[in-house]
Amino acid sequence: MIRNSAPRSIVLLPLLLLFACNNGEPSGQVVATVDGEEITSAELQLEMGQSGGGQPGSAQQAALQRLITRKLLVKEAERRKLDDTPKANAARSRARELALVQLLQSDLDSKAGSAPTEMEVDRYVTQHPERFTQRQLISVDRLIVSNATAGLLESIKARQTLPDVEALLTAGNIPFVRSAALLDSLSLDPEIVSKITKMGPGGILVLPTGTGAVQVVKLTAIRSAPVDNDDARNAALQVMLRARSENVRAAMAKIIADGRRHMPGRAAPAPSGSSLWR
Repeated sequence: MIRNSAPRSIVLLPLLLLFACNNGEPSGQVVATVDGEEITSAELQLEMGQSGGGQPGSAQQAALQRLITRKLLVKEAERRKLDDTPKANAARSRARELALVQLLQSDLDSKAGSAPTEMEVDRYVTQHPERFTQRQLISVDRLIVSNATAGLLESIKARQTLPDVEALLTAGNIPFVRSAALLDSLSLDPEIVSKITKMGPGGILVLPTGTGAVQVVKLTAIRSAPVDNDDARNAALQVMLRARSENVRAAMAKIIADGRRHMPGRAAPAPSGSSLWR
């Protein structure tokens, strides 16, 4: 039979005073104690998911209550000696690793620079007319091949039309999906847009999909869809922020790839996409 837990002692200190003294910087100031264990303002800020202090209010109170609740449950788990097991050790190790990976990603993100200024956004719009004032929506027919080897890619590039590629894939019993698609020059590499728009009638182009597959596209129609003024600035800001995120992801992927090259024996193949570090 499980014994009832001993009464818990909880002491709360005024959040308003603590945050006013804190000046927005993490510190060891105590905001509460649970059975003599201190909860600091730095822990509270981390629980709130913020790098700075923020204004006192319901968000701080809710975060503090979550911390108190968790510490009460942790103390009960410790009383039952659940923390001294192989399963607990493995859970602690996993939690530590996940926290360090998150800190590494935050560090890389901070080194990627601050958010673009209005001047930088305006300059980007001016320097990339093909994405904004000269934006185009490009209709294509395409074949998507999920597993394309280097040899298959060379064979595809040697074909002149989409039916020729389809015949090649069918003859080789290679799975593919045929569909129509609308490509937006706002999100495409300008070099790719130029190649597509310069294709002659029936011409084809092999493009990556970003998921490890390739697509073979045939141009069917183009229409102008310019983006101006505030819409262009908002779109440019999103493109720039997305590029920044992709740079961080690329840096994480490089760390993983470099590490795998130095692993003894044959390392398991790295998964693609976001599963690389999650």
